[in-house]
Amino acid sequence: MIGLYNAGNILNEDEMPLKTLETICQRIAQNPHIRRLSLEAQPKFIDEKKLRRISSILGGREIELGM
Repeated sequence: MIGLYNAGNILNEDEMPLKTLETICQRIAQNPHIRRLSLEAQPKFIDEKKLRRISSILGGREIELGM
């Protein structure tokens, strides 16, 4: 498992551009030992479209959301 956190909200595009998060997820997807990604996000920034995009990049790895 790997956790991604910042000082604010990882799914807020003003704090973490989606392109940057996608690039990080691509790197994670290259490592077969990482089976789960943990993200910290406020509910108002959780977006099904973003999560589907991240999930598709991760290739079926589990996504855990902390609020």
